[in-house]
Amino acid sequence: MLDYTAAEAEERFANNMIACVLEASFAEDFSPPVITPFVPEGSIQHVPWLALAEAPAVFWTTITDVASGVEEATFIWEAYGDTTQHIERMVNLKGDIWAADVSRDDIVAATNEVELNVTGQARGITARIRAVDGSSHENEITAGPFAMAVPEPWAAEQSVVVADTMSFAEDGYDLVFQDGTIVTLTDGDLPARSDVSVVVRPLAPADVDLSNIRGDMDYIGTAREVSLESGGVPVAAAGPIGVALHYPQYDVGSLAEAKFGLFEWNVLTDRWILAGAANSPRGNTVGAETERLGELGLFYWDALGFDDDAGLSGVLAEPNPFSPNGDGLYDKTVVTFYIARESEHVNIEFYDLTGKLARRFIWHQPTEYIGRTPIKIEWDGTDMHGEVVPYGIYIMRVEARFRQQPTYERVNAPVVVIK
Repeated sequence: MLDYTAAEAEERFANNMIACVLEASFAEDFSPPVITPFVPEGSIQHVPWLALAEAPAVFWTTITDVASGVEEATFIWEAYGDTTQHIERMVNLKGDIWAADVSRDDIVAATNEVELNVTGQARGITARIRAVDGSSHENEITAGPFAMAVPEPWAAEQSVVVADTMSFAEDGYDLVFQDGTIVTLTDGDLPARSDVSVVVRPLAPADVDLSNIRGDMDYIGTAREVSLESGGVPVAAAGPIGVALHYPQYDVGSLAEAKFGLFEWNVLTDRWILAGAANSPRGNTVGAETERLGELGLFYWDALGFDDDAGLSGVLAEPNPFSPNGDGLYDKTVVTFYIARESEHVNIEFYDLTGKLARRFIWHQPTEYIGRTPIKIEWDGTDMHGEVVPYGIYIMRVEARFRQQPTYERVNAPVVVIK
């Protein structure tokens, strides 16, 4: 029984508030995950999606569970007319998007080509998706015969007209391609045209130049050519664009995924240059913001890596050496590092070999930047007065101040400035 004459109730009434407040001490999850079906089209009940050559067939959809989150998901597929089950662990690409990778060799070995009314030659499979949430509740959906059709031949590229697919939010829009590539755009990234398309083309192993990679690098089998086009002609972006490439688990082998990076191919110098290393082993993706679209590839590099046991880790400068001479080639270096604990700030300093300070940067951002997203600071080779520093070897000192012990962590590394 509520006592509306109590002093606390009267005070709440006086403040135009209700007399009592109900509080729940805990919430219990009774509902299973919600799985978005593969939507059929037409009488033959198939989804006309693209399988891209030189990439796995990536079957993806959205799975949500607002109460306790999606813990795991499984893709179970069979060739049409066959009862042999093929079970693939799904990965969380981003947000609510979950995907299963099936290699072309596996699909070809298990299926036969058939003629479909809409897509023509294709390989039909039946599939089920099973998802489990954090409270161990399960859900499962089934796609019937020819609900999944893998068209033949596999497409060389996928092109999407931006205006047909996007409505921009403040933090941008994720455009997910059929191979698992994710292109993140904001309205300011695009040229002022309505017919701009984003094009993704997987690259065959023979098209990936590995002649100049470092000795401690390994190509992990995923490379894409990403471009903006208008009327079939490449156009430049108006700002940095977020790109994440997706790799299948069967390409990982014994390599440490924490040391995977996204690299850009520089056609003028015939070198792969690190663009970033925002990796997500849960989604088998590695992403970065880049101003230079074109050929992008995923590599293992021993110098990369987020260390859970260190507050400051993965410190490096790339390219190194660099040449701030204004010719458009390696005019700046990008310092990247990871912060695993709440920090007050990070100092990034460059000293010449006499110990004189050449340049100092101070990084301070809200705590949502903490974690597996690398922090990036650009140095254009100028000193505190805006003058280009003399050529030579500099010592980069990155020092983080944390809110808890150990208070300071520091990493020193050489950076070379050349003509």
